[in-house]
Amino acid sequence: MKHQEALIAKKYAKAFLNLFIDEISLKDYQRIVELRQFLKDRREVLTFLGLPQLEPSKKCAVLDYLIDKFNLLTSLKRLITILVDDKREYLFPMVLYYIVLIYRQRKKILAFTVKSSALLDAATLRIIEKFLERSTGQRILTEQIVDKSLIAGVRLISDQYLWEYSIAKRLRTLMMSPIE
Repeated sequence: MKHQEALIAKKYAKAFLNLFIDEISLKDYQRIVELRQFLKDRREVLTFLGLPQLEPSKKCAVLDYLIDKFNLLTSLKRLITILVDDKREYLFPMVLYYIVLIYRQRKKILAFTVKSSALLDAATLRIIEKFLERSTGQRILTEQIVDKSLIAGVRLISDQYLWEYSIAKRLRTLMMSPIE
């Protein structure tokens, strides 16, 4: 059932992007990511929306409120109306996931998590972004996380790539090498 739901959600996302991809700015994209994370962290919203005794107009109102709260495109309200009319409002977070994924593919964007042992300044982060842009040929979005376990260095992680230069990596390499 989950596989079928994923296929259906992906179709909704593709249809939405076929119509509205040119309206979605990078800020809109980032707000969609935030809304998706919000819904992922608060599953009770979906439980509430799944109540059969709840009128479709109220379900739309709740989701419209979230769209307004996150300052998102009004075109997402159309998508919500369609999902509610089709009794598939529970797919909304999954549809958002696929909107994010397909948007990144079509706009040639890679999202990286930059882990470092200390907080990096803006100039250093920009150098890393330029390195990644040259290496991948795509636009780079970064999220920075401090990870003390790296000891010193940096680790760059995306859905497709992993690059690390740190003392922790060297220690792992030493521990894995055979002792002669």
